[in-house]
Amino acid sequence: PTEHRDDDGYYVDDSFTFARPSRAIVSDDIDILKGVYRPLADDAFVLFITADPVEFRMQGTATGSDSLFMGVAPTAAVVGYLDGVAHDEIAAFERHEESKEILDVRYTPHDGACMPDAPGTETFWVASVEGTGPQTLDWTLEPGDWTAVMMNADASSGVEAEVAFGAAPQSDIESISRIGSTAALLALVGGAALAIYGLVRR
Repeated sequence: PTEHRDDDGYYVDDSFTFARPSRAIVSDDIDILKGVYRPLADDAFVLFITADPVEFRMQGTATGSDSLFMGVAPTAAVVGYLDGVAHDEIAAFERHEESKEILDVRYTPHDGACMPDAPGTETFWVASVEGTGPQTLDWTLEPGDWTAVMMNADASSGVEAEVAFGAAPQSDIESISRIGSTAALLALVGGAALAIYGLVRR
């Protein structure tokens, strides 16, 4: 299979359409997402489940006109926030035996009739993004119980989005950052010597 490693050093899986009629889609525990990652190289899987800490990434785009919200929060806070709210919990992923592509997702539904406040107004998120168009959430995994959440930004029912998960050892991210900083410095020095003004991307 093709190596799904992006320019930032993250191993990212193929996107999958998550679609449920409820108000939120949540991970049982963020550790379940490790089962999504494709073994892109002989040691890749071992690399990013044993590295400490690990950088976690969610990339998502709402498939309709709704604004997508994605967030990570302590599990206890999410449980309290969604108490009495209809939501679906990711129970397991079904993957292709060879390619490891996600084929299906099994959910545990939770009934409820309450309307929660818009997720973006809550203060318990340790990382969150929202908006129309592609959204990227990055977060460094920390000890504890954490839950990833996907919702419409207005907390309306009917969540549907193309989402991909990724991860990378922090050492890889730091190395790429150092390389990028060095390249930028050389470009600036060279630009000054040649009296050329340009846009230097970090």
